Parts: sequence; structure tokens; C-alpha cells
Amino acid sequence: MSTVKEAPASVVRRRLLRTAAGLGVLVAFGATAALAPTFAASTLERAREQGYIRIAIANEPPYTEVKANGEVTGAAPEVTRAVMKKLGVPEILPTVTQYGAMIPGLQAGRFDIVSAGLFMKPVRCEAVLYSQPDVCGSEAFMIEQGNPLGVESYEDVADNPDAVIGVCGGCTEEMYAREAGTPDDRVVIVPDGPSGVKMLQTGRINVY
Repeated sequence: MSTVKEAPASVVRRRLLRTAAGLGVLVAFGATAALAPTFAASTLERAREQGYIRIAIANEPPYTEVKANGEVTGAAPEVTRAVMKKLGVPEILPTVTQYGAMIPGLQAGRFDIVSAGLFMKPVRCEAVLYSQPDVCGSEAFMIEQGNPLGVESYEDVADNPDAVIGVCGGCTEEMYAREAGTPDDRVVIVPDGPSGVKMLQTGRINVY
């Protein structure tokens, strides 16, 4: 069983209504493309010697779930755990981390790999080495039943003065919301997935 260390805040990757985007639960090694093979090899060697590898995760069931007793499960860490065992690393040490802080934390050496659904973008591929994606998913908003605001896109959210969207801090969805023109007072950063659902249920936000 792995216990989890809490970072300043955890966040969750949200979904875009009617836009099916190819995603992957990815492992990213902190290195430029030119240095990646050497860096990955040295990271693996150190992890084998230590008997564990440090991973960044997001609290985003079912991809990643942090249970009340601190146990970490879900698709992403289970895949990482299985791969690491085959590579001779018996344990993973997870840290719940904001999506926007994952690559900077990787580069700063606060963890060794990222085991989360980071969107593959050219600018990120210049900074880290991605594994092959092992999970793809479609995107959707979570909204009140019946869609009373009639939102079907980020542009709809931006154009509706009553729409308040919850997003993960520093993630692609926050970027989409702001690029669509949603003002700051209608963009709420959610700490994690369960909190986002509660905020939707209580009316703090009405799009998630």
C-alpha cells in the first residue's frame, strides 16, 4: 500500500462538452529530448538502488484515487506500479500535485516521473519525455441536469454572464476557459475532483 504526500493543492483535469480530445495517462520524465535517454536511465538506476520512485499524481478518480486511509489506486498509478515492478522498482511514492505544477516540479527534481493525464502539447514535448499513451478519453462538461444555461462550449460559458466554471489550476481547461474570454470572476480554481462536484452541487459553480 502506498501512502500519499499532500502538495499545496491537488487538481483534476476537467472535460469539454461535445469535443472529443485524445488524451493519455502518461509518464513524463523531466528532460529535454536530447538528454532524455541518459536522464531516464540514471533515474531508473537510482530508483532501483533506493527501492522506490517518486511520482506526481492528480486526485482524479478513476484515473487516480486517494482513499481515506492514504492508499493510492486508480488506472494511472496502477499502470505505473506494474511497469516499475517489471523494471525492478518495487515501490512508488506518490505526491498529489496541481497539473500546472507537475512539469516544473519534475524539472526541479521534486519527483521523478508524472503519472497523470497531461495533455500532449508541442511545448511540453520540448520539456519532458512522454511515454506512449495508455488511456484515451473523451471530454464533457459536468452541469446541472437539463443544462439550464445552455452551455455546450467554452465560448458559451464566456458569453453567458451567469455561467461560473470550475477548472483545475494551471491545466489545459483553465487555458481554454480564459482563451475563450471568460472573466476571472467566473473562473474558479477547484482543489480536487470531489471538491469540484460538491461546489457544483452547492451552486458555487454551475459548470465543471
